[in-house]
Amino acid sequence: MNDLSSELRNIAETCHANDEMQWAGVLLIVADRIAKLEDNAADASELIALGVRARQENRERLAMAAEKCGVQFFGCDTPDHLADRVIELEAQIDGAKQEMEAQHKESFLKLFKGHRAIYQAMQYKIDMLMLEYCPEEMTQEQKDNWARHQKPAGRRHR
Repeated sequence: MNDLSSELRNIAETCHANDEMQWAGVLLIVADRIAKLEDNAADASELIALGVRARQENRERLAMAAEKCGVQFFGCDTPDHLADRVIELEAQIDGAKQEMEAQHKESFLKLFKGHRAIYQAMQYKIDMLMLEYCPEEMTQEQKDNWARHQKPAGRRHR
């Protein structure tokens, strides 16, 4: 109990002692209500203090997150800026992936062309040997392929 409700109780006791029962009862009821209001006010003050602390902690967390991501701290708008930064970084990652895929494709094509050239050179040797030693065993497709790749003598291949 605080001072006001204690004082009202003292006055109620005085009224009771002077046989003023009606006033004593009213004062006791008022004292009880004031005590409850004071308790509620104390609880409300605690809740407000907790809310203020929680708000401050959230603000600090947002500030640290903004700093970690290289985004300016904008108070409660910081999550929007963090989301924008995430979108920006995802776009950079996508761009890097596409660039990597393009480089990989280019490397693959170079490798493929190199293997194809080796394969064609080997096929040429096989066709030449077959023409020389066993032309009757060549398929028409092999003969046609060999004929397509013949160039007139003295002409440079580009």
